[in-house]
Amino acid sequence: MSEPGLDTQHVLRKFDYLVAQKSSLQSLHVDHWKSHDQAILTLSSAILGLSFAFSNQVPRPLSASWALYGAWIAFVLAVISTLVSFRLGDADALWHIANLDRQLARIRDEIPPPERPSSYAKHLLWVNNASGVLFAVGLILLLVFTIANLNVGARK
Repeated sequence: MSEPGLDTQHVLRKFDYLVAQKSSLQSLHVDHWKSHDQAILTLSSAILGLSFAFSNQVPRPLSASWALYGAWIAFVLAVISTLVSFRLGDADALWHIANLDRQLARIRDEIPPPERPSSYAKHLLWVNNASGVLFAVGLILLLVFTIANLNVGARK
């Protein structure tokens, strides 16, 4: 027959292991989003700057100028949405800190905390996804513009 303390110890060790695994995976998840945001911000800014700098070197008349303007708009919106996602992420973290403070106060008073999700989390996910989509749209439109204008230069 097993001792009651051993079963409790086993459950606590398993719980600690699972909490550590979850913490590790959450850290990995945060690192991936940081990398995503940094890549979108860096690449959008660089491509936007380069395309501005070299737009004067494209032979006139411009073919598919709508694609260049659309690419610029998409890259600017990608940068803006990434910057907004930084602020939403901060607001979400502050919400969770305040929620943890409330839970700790309730535990001290032996009152169970309410369960309600952060209102920032869904906005943060949407804005992060929007920055990736806008970056892809900007690349595609810039590619269309470049191909259309390379063909014009080759035909002359």
